[in-house]
Amino acid sequence: TDLAGLQGTGNNYTITVATPASVSASDLNALNAKTTGVITVGSTTITGFLSDIKAAYDANTAGELTGLGTETVSITDTGTVLASDLSDVNLLTAGAINAASATAVKGSLSDLIKVYTNSAGIIAGLGTEAVTVTDTGSVSAADLTKLDGLTSGAITASSVTSLTGSTSEIK
Repeated sequence: TDLAGLQGTGNNYTITVATPASVSASDLNALNAKTTGVITVGSTTITGFLSDIKAAYDANTAGELTGLGTETVSITDTGTVLASDLSDVNLLTAGAINAASATAVKGSLSDLIKVYTNSAGIIAGLGTEAVTVTDTGSVSAADLTKLDGLTSGAITASSVTSLTGSTSEIK
């Protein structure tokens, strides 16, 4: 918040965010918009909406921010989050991700399975929210059954038009 008073855009500031230990992703993104220089982030926790967190990690990948990759991520969305964004952020930090405040997750069946099996790291707080499969057309009955076993939340797959698999998998 001390750097929030910086005015203008396009400045070539060299900035290090060493404290606080927890920093808002939207604050990082706003600060990034004010400089063409690299911002070094030393905070151990990134908080905020998933879209802001993903934008900060995208800026880190682009070399606009540096220092991200091992911190804890706390997602504050209280509605629906995209499985693809969760998966992307999960791949970009070795720290734990907490998504407990999300009430729903939607995405492709493959992205949903990645997120719920924590294939790239730890995503805590998932398991009871509503899940929406956005695939259109055909999906694997075995994959849908696998997803069902990973969450106790209601699964909606209304855009799916057919299931593939053996008779026992489709039952």
